[in-house]
Amino acid sequence: MTLTKKIVKICLKILSGLFILLFAGVLIFTSSSCTKRWIKYPRLENQRAEIWTKYQQAEKIIELNEYKGILHAHTNWSHDSRGTIEEILPAAKQAKLDFLFFSDHPHGELDSFPRSLHGVYSEIVIVSGTESSKGLMVCPMDTLVLDWSKGQDSIIKQVVDGGGLALYVHTEKPHDWDNPNYQAMEIYNIHTDMLDGEKLLPLIVNFAINGKKYKHWCFRELYDEQTAILANWDSLNMSRKIVGMAAPDAHNNLSTHV
Repeated sequence: MTLTKKIVKICLKILSGLFILLFAGVLIFTSSSCTKRWIKYPRLENQRAEIWTKYQQAEKIIELNEYKGILHAHTNWSHDSRGTIEEILPAAKQAKLDFLFFSDHPHGELDSFPRSLHGVYSEIVIVSGTESSKGLMVCPMDTLVLDWSKGQDSIIKQVVDGGGLALYVHTEKPHDWDNPNYQAMEIYNIHTDMLDGEKLLPLIVNFAINGKKYKHWCFRELYDEQTAILANWDSLNMSRKIVGMAAPDAHNNLSTHV
């Protein structure tokens, strides 16, 4: 056997070994998602279907109006999102939403309201708001100009005195919990949940394998109970009522969609 043939043979063995290792690595890395696709998620679907067969509508003792909507979401007014009204409205109607409170980032120290999307669009109430870099979301309900250089306490008081809403978002971070004027705080935020220890790559692989058929279960994999935030909320409500809210913190800034 010539030297050239020996080298080719060795190279082929090396390539074959690398291919086997790569194939084994892919199998190991995707095994969890494949197990979910063929075993875990079908079982959960059956269990959920069985539970729904036992569902009974609760008796309405007091007639209440139920409104479904979203707080803390972004449009193309924000620097980190590209969502347009042409994309947002069909999705909102498909989700049967009654309202959308947007939290677009300010463009400068002076923040004028109303701006961006604000009003009633296809029977959906849309309110323009701002999320500051310090975890404050405000939704003035009337014409208003905010000067962010005045400080957060002044901003909150100005908004609330004018009949607007002041909400603390990203509550895993420090806030002025003793401020007497804010009305609500996030007790769940998807972005916060993503940062509490979950590894992004396995989630991406799971969405790639199961996202089309089992999207709802893939999103469920993101969820972890925010025990520290809930404990803080409980503690704060011992002295005054603070509304707890869950937020999608939605951004349309990705070029790929499931």
